[in-house]
Amino acid sequence: MNSIVDNYVSYTYSYYSEGGAHPTYGSIFCTINAATEDTVNLLDIFNENDLIEALKNDEFIKESVSNVEEIESLEDFQRNTINTCAYNLSKDILISSFSFHHTRDSLVAIRIGIPYGCQADRGKFTQIGIYLPIPAHMKNDFKQAVLKKTLMKDLVLKK
Repeated sequence: MNSIVDNYVSYTYSYYSEGGAHPTYGSIFCTINAATEDTVNLLDIFNENDLIEALKNDEFIKESVSNVEEIESLEDFQRNTINTCAYNLSKDILISSFSFHHTRDSLVAIRIGIPYGCQADRGKFTQIGIYLPIPAHMKNDFKQAVLKKTLMKDLVLKK
């Protein structure tokens, strides 16, 4: 379990498969609404423009995407990704592989888990952290998560 905020439950899904010349393995973050059992993505909760701006300000993204200042949509991240096997910056990954890490003032820290981009880097898993404004209708949910210690900073085992 990575985080629990209201009905939103986040966890790390790790996979391994044999077949072909080499095994395939890796990880992603998954978030579901436990009440409905539906998968949840960041756009279900947060404003897309806030997400785009937060991603554009992340150091990893700045190093991984060309012309980051010209990014205007989530699709632009994948189109402008510097060619590498180390990570997959598709729109689907950027909006769906996430967990709630901690809060700071009226912001929530989001960890986005980015899997490898091709088999040469299979198993690689990169996490980036961004801050997004807590939606007004979820302020109490995040307060409760802090009090109950159900955010990622409290739940994920430290090595």
